[in-house]
Amino acid sequence: MAKIIKRISNRVYPSRDCKQCSRQFIPTDARQIFCGEQHRVDFNNDLRKVRAAPVIAFTNKILKNHAALKKISESLKLNKQTLVNIDLLHYEGFDSGIYSEVTINETNGKKVYWSLGFAIEGVDESKNTFKLYKRK
Repeated sequence: MAKIIKRISNRVYPSRDCKQCSRQFIPTDARQIFCGEQHRVDFNNDLRKVRAAPVIAFTNKILKNHAALKKISESLKLNKQTLVNIDLLHYEGFDSGIYSEVTINETNGKKVYWSLGFAIEGVDESKNTFKLYKRK
């Protein structure tokens, strides 16, 4: 049976600062930039969180728009109405600059702005009245 021998390197690397905690350490490999495994994990988790922040913020805005349109849709259904005023949209916290999809209404050629399951379409030129759609 062959004996397993652990390889021991004679290489010595200059000390460097840890990217996570800034303390000096002596690396055991030329590629090592963290003083320990946990600091590597923490650094990468923090970096992932920073990179994901814009996507999370956009997703939260889309969800907020969806909730506002859902609430307005239920109110319109109870009152047997089909149109909504821009003031009510703003009151419910709807952000007209945030949407998940844009489609074209085939009957009139106008843009329909979707926030997941609900959408609005401008009815008048002054952009004060909108028709609300629910995805089927």
